[in-house]
Amino acid sequence: WLLDSTDQLCQFESLMALTNLGSIGDVQVLSLIVQEGGVEKMENLQFSEHNLVRRAATEALCNMIFFEPVFELYRDPKKSKNKIHLMFALCDSDDFMTRRAASGALAVLSTSLDVCSMIMAQERGLEILKSLITLGVPTSESDAEEVEAKAIEDVMSDQEAAVVDHSVAIGRMDELRHRGAEC
Repeated sequence: WLLDSTDQLCQFESLMALTNLGSIGDVQVLSLIVQEGGVEKMENLQFSEHNLVRRAATEALCNMIFFEPVFELYRDPKKSKNKIHLMFALCDSDDFMTRRAASGALAVLSTSLDVCSMIMAQERGLEILKSLITLGVPTSESDAEEVEAKAIEDVMSDQEAAVVDHSVAIGRMDELRHRGAEC
């Protein structure tokens, strides 16, 4: 019910609750979320103008992907080509948490040959995966510092940049690299 609200705070909070419920893996709870149209509502909220709502919707879906009926929804090329396309677009987001959730969902989905075919058919699919895998990896020693600085900028928000430890930024890059390599 809260996902249908026009209040973005209600949408965000309900998505965060569904993210937590999805991470528990209780089949009855996951089935109820699917039966009540939760997956479709999460997918629609991925188009939100509000960054936190878009992020929370992607995180909730990432957790739901582990549930076989939801996995099957994304695996069907006839029904999910646009869903895979959207996940790729979100892998290229400016927001680290959104990128992490979208690339995590694709990493799980890439265990399906059908999804791998859809990944290969994406116009920029391999380019986006390559950018995840090579995030912060210099092409030469001369540009190592510049490449790392740009990658750190890519995984940190403006508010975090001044207060977050360098090792956190490196850890975030590693997370994205791992997800890209998994795909």
